[in-house]
Amino acid sequence: MKERLLTEAAEIGTNVLSGMTAQGVPLYVPTEKLDNFYVESDTFLYETTVWNACSAKQNMRAFVSSRLQQFGKANTEIFCFGDGLGFDSTYLAQCGHRVRYFEPSLRCQEYARQVFAQNQVEIRHLKAMTELEDNSLDGTLILD
Repeated sequence: MKERLLTEAAEIGTNVLSGMTAQGVPLYVPTEKLDNFYVESDTFLYETTVWNACSAKQNMRAFVSSRLQQFGKANTEIFCFGDGLGFDSTYLAQCGHRVRYFEPSLRCQEYARQVFAQNQVEIRHLKAMTELEDNSLDGTLILD
């Protein structure tokens, strides 16, 4: 586990690439095999951990929050699509927004639930995109 994280830190995307290669998932081709890989693989735990630790990602998150504040958008209904480990959702909830979280990776979903609980934030976890009601959002955030 530690070795995989260190490998990922040296070159982000390494675990995903090696996992896709090992499972014979074609690169850059939308297939059912790719969809299943996203749902079942643990490789995204490593990739999103490294990505969320870097200053570029943290600056993106802070930029979004500052823009919402600048434009008077407090307590907005935000959909965080593909939020991996749930750090964007948690951050926005801590800033006072109402957040809906969706992530295809089952392993990332499990991790995110723990992040939400430990940070004592209320996040609506969507199991499917069909749970979104028409005209129910103020914005959508996709940073991963």
